[in-house]
Amino acid sequence: IKRVAWDKKNRITGTKDVVVGKVVGTIHSSSTTLFLSIFSSAAITSVYAVYNSVIHMITSVVNIGFSAPQNAIGQILQGENERNKRTIIFDYQYVIILVLTVLFVPLSVLIVPFVKIYTQGITDIQYINYGLATLLVVSTYFQLLHVPSGICIYMSGSFDIAKKIQILAFLILVLSNLILGNLLGMYGFLISMMLCNLVLALCEIIYVHTKLVPKSLGHFLQI
Repeated sequence: IKRVAWDKKNRITGTKDVVVGKVVGTIHSSSTTLFLSIFSSAAITSVYAVYNSVIHMITSVVNIGFSAPQNAIGQILQGENERNKRTIIFDYQYVIILVLTVLFVPLSVLIVPFVKIYTQGITDIQYINYGLATLLVVSTYFQLLHVPSGICIYMSGSFDIAKKIQILAFLILVLSNLILGNLLGMYGFLISMMLCNLVLALCEIIYVHTKLVPKSLGHFLQI
């Protein structure tokens, strides 16, 4: 086996950015439950947990399916064929938006009836909450909408950009949680999460369609 000595200059870059981005992303995904547990009652946290568990089943499957082709997408993004790059990204995003639409339309209609059946016989807590269901579904849609753009940013090697976007969204999440949570309670925390996911979606989608595949934002809006 031929051994190659490290020249102490060349190294893999971006590892710290990826770690920071992943840590911030993990905190972001669990922040609503954390804030509700600290600042709200156990009953409200329980109601949120039931609705979130229903949506979590779908988001887990969706995330696995969306992340599966990321290595292939990385190879395309590192190539020099710009036309092929644009075609793959457009097709990838179109499929994801189509899948989200197919899944979230029936989810929006059925989530409250499902919870009503799931919690039948429980009288100490009122689990039927259309406002909670609406905010959670819309927030989760924005959360999943930017997944392909986030994957494209990582696979293109723009780790520093991904970290900055995650930190910006996290700061917005914390500040809006403290302000809106204090004013509106549970709904404030949910609106804060929706704002955070919206900022993530806007930043990542705009970056991909202005930097990775320039002048393609109009095409995304058409989709």
